[in-house]
Amino acid sequence: MTPEMLRERPIRRLISETAGVYLQALDDSSIQYEIPAEMRQSLEQDIFVFSGFKTYHQLKEASELLLDEQGRVKSFNKFYQDVSAIREKYNRNWLHAEYNFAVSSSQMAAKWAEQSADADICDLTYSTAGDDKVRPEHAALDGVTLPVEDPFWSYAYPPNGWNCRCNVIRSLKGTRPLSNSEQCQETFMQTTEGREEIFRYNPGKEGVIYPPHHPYYGKRGYKHCLNPHLATSLGDGEECQIHSKLKQNIEEDTTRKEEEEAI
Repeated sequence: MTPEMLRERPIRRLISETAGVYLQALDDSSIQYEIPAEMRQSLEQDIFVFSGFKTYHQLKEASELLLDEQGRVKSFNKFYQDVSAIREKYNRNWLHAEYNFAVSSSQMAAKWAEQSADADICDLTYSTAGDDKVRPEHAALDGVTLPVEDPFWSYAYPPNGWNCRCNVIRSLKGTRPLSNSEQCQETFMQTTEGREEIFRYNPGKEGVIYPPHHPYYGKRGYKHCLNPHLATSLGDGEECQIHSKLKQNIEEDTTRKEEEEAI
C-alpha cells in the first residue's frame, strides 16, 4: 500500500463510503445548533481527509498480513481471517466511537460559532454532565468561567475525549466570577498528558471534526503539509504524501459535482 494508490478508483470509493458514514453526523438529530455554511464545508473536508487517512492505514495494515513469519504467502482462509480482525477493529469498534465523536464535535463546533459571535457580551463556563460517569480530569474543569477570547478555549473546548459529554454554556459578562486562566490552562495540560494530548483543540475555532494530531495522521499530524515551505523543511513525510493525494481527490470530486450541478 502506497500513498499513490489512494488515487485508484476502488480505494476512492472506499474512502467515500467511509466518509459517508461520518457525514451523517453533521445532520444528527441531537445537534441543536445550525452549522454555518462555511464551517460545514470545512468540517466536511476534514471528514474526507480523516476517512482517507483511516482507509490508508487500514489497507496498509491488511497488506502487511499477506505473508507469514517465514515470508511465505498465507493461505486464503488464514489471510481472510486476519483481515477480518482488522475490519472488525476499524469498521466496528473504532467506527462507532469515531461517529459519536463526530456528532459531539459537530455540535460543539456549531455552538462555538454562535458563542464566539457574542464575545463582547458573554463569558463561557465549562460544564460536565454532573454524574458518576464524569472523568476526574473533566470534573476538575467543571465551573471554569472565562471570556470567549481567552486562550483556554483554544485547547479545552469540548469534546475533550472519546464519548465526552461535557458542554460550554454562556452567561452575561459579570454575572459569574471569572476563573484564573493560567491555573485553568495548567490544570488542563496536566490532566491531558499522554494519549489525551490529541484533544487539545477547539473544533469550531479550527474548523475540524477530528483532533489534528489523531494517530491516523502520525506523530506530527498533517497541518504542516498545508505550508509548502514548512513541509519542505520538515521533510516530505508519508503524511504529506497521503494528504497530497487526498487533496487531489477532493478537488476532482468538487469540480465534478459543480459541473453536474451546472447541467
